[in-house]
Amino acid sequence: MSVKSDSCLPKVKARGIMEDELGELAFRALSILKPGLITKRGKGERLAEKIFSYVPFFPKITAQQVGLGQRLDAELHHDKVYKKQAVILSNSQIHELIKTGVCPKNL
Repeated sequence: MSVKSDSCLPKVKARGIMEDELGELAFRALSILKPGLITKRGKGERLAEKIFSYVPFFPKITAQQVGLGQRLDAELHHDKVYKKQAVILSNSQIHELIKTGVCPKNL
């Protein structure tokens, strides 16, 4: 699933290994959301997130949008809309899912 499992950066490598191993498990459905910069977390908001939320070229999404995307994604898996058993949703795909309510292209 991931090309990052051989990265020299420890955090990226750990995420890549986790994605690869989750993909090998026999889940009926698996979604990995990669939302980018999460804003408006409420009390749990981090200083770096608050600062980078003002930078225009960072892909952003609110915590509420991530939750809505997760719910819609679960409904699509339940209805067996996806072509694949395991999907990875990027920031733009989560936004597309929220906007349209249908399966993002290429999934």
